[in-house]
Amino acid sequence: MIKIEKIIGELGRYRAIIFMAIFCISLLAMFTQPTKVQLEIDGFPYDDVEDKNVFEVVRFMEENTISERRYSSTYNCYNFAVDTIRDAAYEGIRSAYVVIENPYENDYLHHAIIAFNCPDAGIVFFEPQDDTFVFLDKSDILYMQWCDDEEAWKS
Repeated sequence: MIKIEKIIGELGRYRAIIFMAIFCISLLAMFTQPTKVQLEIDGFPYDDVEDKNVFEVVRFMEENTISERRYSSTYNCYNFAVDTIRDAAYEGIRSAYVVIENPYENDYLHHAIIAFNCPDAGIVFFEPQDDTFVFLDKSDILYMQWCDDEEAWKS
């Protein structure tokens, strides 16, 4: 029978190697760009969502409180978009995560906004940081993923 002290002693020898391996894996994960956006939202894809008319979407955007949060290095456009999409889904509203060229003068190349497909108005885009309409052409969209798109969530 192996004594616990011997096991701890053996692990102590490899502690630096284990630490460096975990550190390198963490760095790799931070700087690796996924080929698809990996939205970290509980419950995706959402099944019980549907397109709402523009009045209902505007009401939702006015009533949600995500835009009251502060932008920071740890809470950015991605988080604003994802949290707004999650809240919309909880209200039964179908929405999409949208990536566009960054319109702001900062170091980021892309920017995340959200979209709703309104039967009475077509696809409407919103900036979740301040709840304003975003006017853009479909050709400005670099990536778009609907919250109920089951195929997009399989990869």
